[in-house]
Amino acid sequence: MSRENYLDINNCKIVRAIMAIMIMLHHISQYVYCSSLFNFIFEQIGSTATAIFFFYSGYGVMQGLINKNDYMNGFLKKRLVSVGVPFILANLIYYILLTVNGLFIGRIPYLFTMKFEKAIIPNAWFVIMIMLMYIAFFISFKFTQTRKTGIAVCSGIIFLYAIILCTVNLRQYWFSALFAFVFGLIYAEYRSKFDDILQKHAILKFIFCCFLFLLLTVLAKVIFSSYIVLVLKNIRAVVTCMLVLWLSMIIGKRNAVLEHFGDISYEIFLYHGMIMEILYLWIGSTAIFMGLVFILTFFTAEAMHKGHVLLLNK
Repeated sequence: MSRENYLDINNCKIVRAIMAIMIMLHHISQYVYCSSLFNFIFEQIGSTATAIFFFYSGYGVMQGLINKNDYMNGFLKKRLVSVGVPFILANLIYYILLTVNGLFIGRIPYLFTMKFEKAIIPNAWFVIMIMLMYIAFFISFKFTQTRKTGIAVCSGIIFLYAIILCTVNLRQYWFSALFAFVFGLIYAEYRSKFDDILQKHAILKFIFCCFLFLLLTVLAKVIFSSYIVLVLKNIRAVVTCMLVLWLSMIIGKRNAVLEHFGDISYEIFLYHGMIMEILYLWIGSTAIFMGLVFILTFFTAEAMHKGHVLLLNK
């Protein structure tokens, strides 16, 4: 893989697959204790791994805008349908599983409260936020004259999202990686300049960003102001994207398995949480629990991805 191709579709699929697995391990660490080191590492990694998905989304839509004259025609409908329909189907399946396990009636009352997360699929915040960011992107670029103005407006809207989410006291993961989407927009607009930044003195910059990542992680844990933590964690999300981009440059041969997992990474994200929740009710062994989570998630994601392709391409 040449350095020029570090953001091509196949490379991105590999990175998405790795990040999806890391997110699964992050959520497993919230259910079971494996070891002090395992739980410590993967407890920290959730929102930072999610930042990569936000970055790729921002980068992808900006590349589409740059390269296609009619890109905004039907943009919102296509994006919301492609994300929203699988999300709705996942919730319907989740409600069936809750009903079978006698939990449905107890969850629904939360739907119209600030605890609404208990009434929808686990980790639904990412889907909700990516749809809100697509709306912000559409508003910003549909009604502005230049891409630079659009980026500025979109950045302002997403920053407002973060402030609102922080103010209403939703959990920090709702707003701790949103700036990665904005970074994706900026990166696509100034790709050649960022290529130079990545390639000059790359090792020293990589080491510096590693230390910066650790510093921001520590500061976010000891500072009590939620608004300062919001800024620190979003800076950390951008730093995470830079680190992953450097690592993307050294990915060698193509990997068909990881590329395929990258194709179904959205379905992995949708279904692994509910599978964990239901298995945790029935499985006592940590090793069996982890094994079944991965097996059932991958098989479910594969099946649902094929169904989504058939449904959305009609």
